[in-house]
Amino acid sequence: MSAGANSPVDPVAAVKRQLAREVLRSSGSLRFVATGLSMLPAIRPGDTLVVERALHNQIRAGDILVTDQEGKLVGHRVLSIQDRVDGRFFMTQGDASKVVDRPVPESAVLGRVTHLQRGGARIAARQLRGIDRGIAGMLRRILPAAIALNDLRRTLRSPQESAVPCRP
Repeated sequence: MSAGANSPVDPVAAVKRQLAREVLRSSGSLRFVATGLSMLPAIRPGDTLVVERALHNQIRAGDILVTDQEGKLVGHRVLSIQDRVDGRFFMTQGDASKVVDRPVPESAVLGRVTHLQRGGARIAARQLRGIDRGIAGMLRRILPAAIALNDLRRTLRSPQESAVPCRP
């Protein structure tokens, strides 16, 4: 989606993040399409997320927040909220992610996902329950291995396999 912390800043991504902030500030609501795998099974790539501005004291554990983290918009679930001397911080993690995100300061919160749209259906954003929780647990173990295997496959590909034939 955009550059990471150690990469040069992507000016297009920065404009998109600023635009998202402005839309939320002015209208109170924003829609955008999910692209990653970290929130499976609750959110799938291609789902349209509906994000609404939320006061920080309205955010609860289990909510899905959209935040500005390391130069990209991230939608992850709130695990806990910490009030510190230097402000309020949200501990977040993708449902299918093995690693908890760095603490997110309230200044990085854009809004809360209220619902999503998938194939014409409106689906409430909710906490994982029952089988979805089990699926998320399995994905935490499977996804890193699948990504590593895909990276290895790309690395081992011969130059002939990587080349895309050009047509005149």
